[in-house]
Amino acid sequence: MKKILGLILIGLMLLTAACGKAQTPAAEEQTGAAQEAQAGEETGGAAAGSEENTAGTDAAAGSEAETGTESAESASAAEETESVRIEPLPETLSIDALDDCTVSASFAPEDVTEENGTVSVHMTAYTYELFDMVDIGRMKVGDVLVINGEEMPVESVERNDLGLVTVNGGFEMGGCNLYTEDDTVYCEILMDIDKSYHPLGEITLPLAEDFVLADDSDIENQGKECTTEEFLAALDAGTLDFNQFNTTVTIQGGQIVKVHVIFLP
Repeated sequence: MKKILGLILIGLMLLTAACGKAQTPAAEEQTGAAQEAQAGEETGGAAAGSEENTAGTDAAAGSEAETGTESAESASAAEETESVRIEPLPETLSIDALDDCTVSASFAPEDVTEENGTVSVHMTAYTYELFDMVDIGRMKVGDVLVINGEEMPVESVERNDLGLVTVNGGFEMGGCNLYTEDDTVYCEILMDIDKSYHPLGEITLPLAEDFVLADDSDIENQGKECTTEEFLAALDAGTLDFNQFNTTVTIQGGQIVKVHVIFLP
């Protein structure tokens, strides 16, 4: 009997131990689940914080981009409204170094003299102001155009497809007319479409041995070329007029090699 009771007791003890082992994994599982849940919450919180930081960074970057765009637009608008001073291009001709060039000129018959077989011409050389193509293309109301040594506030600008730019109503309205022949520079033209010449200075130069007078003054007899003797004869006859609007002089090596006279209506 005691043996049976001992066996029963041992069985109960084993059963109790078995139940304890069965309960331990379950507890461990519950503990693990709790830890995982806590870790998940921490991870979620960290992720949420990271997302919030990212969103904040994106928002800040977006704000900076918008600010940069607005600044660029403001700068562009300021440039468009800012008054610009438009001046002629630097003069490239000098009366003291007038060589290897063609200039507009004027002289009278008495300005042509002959001494010791050398014929010389005392003439007034002329030039005209040139303006940069880009400057005139960007010119707007509010700018200041410096022309003929004076400042002209730009109150109106009109352009056409023929290369003509009318400023402040044009020459007849106290403004000016600018024109381009080669799409590189502009110059002022007057009402009769002559360039606005101004004197560069006076100079006396001899005629070259191979001098030629290119006489296109007669619209019905173009392409006429004359020698020095024929040039002098035309001066004596008073049949030709030499002024800055119809005459150009080509200079090479300090001598006049060609005088070209064109027809003027």
